[in-house]
Amino acid sequence: MRTCGVLDARRESAALRRGDDARPAVMGEGGGVEPRSVRPYIVALGLLWIVPAVLVLVLHLTLPDYNASGQCTGLGFGCTPTPADTVLFLGYLAALPLFLLGMVACLVIAVVRGRRDRRAAGRDEGRTADRPEDVDPQG
Repeated sequence: MRTCGVLDARRESAALRRGDDARPAVMGEGGGVEPRSVRPYIVALGLLWIVPAVLVLVLHLTLPDYNASGQCTGLGFGCTPTPADTVLFLGYLAALPLFLLGMVACLVIAVVRGRRDRRAAGRDEGRTADRPEDVDPQG
């Protein structure tokens, strides 16, 4: 039985190298459903959440934490924040809009995929109805 597990692991690793989803098909009442790729969601959220977060982190760590002009640091009373603090502040301001934009992007991806699936299912049903032998004359 151990060789069976090895073969399954080899098949799974080969599928991952090809870029296939490793998740099994979800079974419902009507039969099997193909697994859906999460790649569009990962790309959208990576661009909208991960890239800005990494950019803010890198800039905060690399920019100076003092003002070059020797001016006092902080907000208000004639002082200005340091470049590192300014990046952090702008990151705080951008967090909520980027979060909402990521949620909207995921919703748009889901709606477009759903419509595409329904349209493809409608085409499949249309093909069977075009052939006379597929149409039930009594129903």
